[in-house]
Amino acid sequence: MAILKFKTIKDSNPSELKSKLHELRLELMKLNSQRASKSVSNPGKIKEIRRSIAKILTAMNAKRQSAELGAGSEERRARGRGKKAEEKENGKGKGKKLAEKPLKSSDKKENNKKLTRY
Repeated sequence: MAILKFKTIKDSNPSELKSKLHELRLELMKLNSQRASKSVSNPGKIKEIRRSIAKILTAMNAKRQSAELGAGSEERRARGRGKKAEEKENGKGKGKKLAEKPLKSSDKKENNKKLTRY
């Protein structure tokens, strides 16, 4: 199977994506068995297939999340901001985290004793 572009994956419907995903997984399984017997004709194809599988799964998850969250999340994405940016604007977000002070060598030993269990 050829390299799949994300645009084409994003535009296809879920049933096509599932069938492509199934085909790619079968092909990957065949190539992995060939790799185990050291008779792979094109080892770069394994990488291409793994990436194509990842692209399909990413597109499927994005479609599922957009359907679950509704139109509000699509509007935020269109504006280029996520949920955390909106929470900050509304004052609901958490403040800055304070940086922890570096531990002294004596503190490190005590801390390690407390955390380590035998």
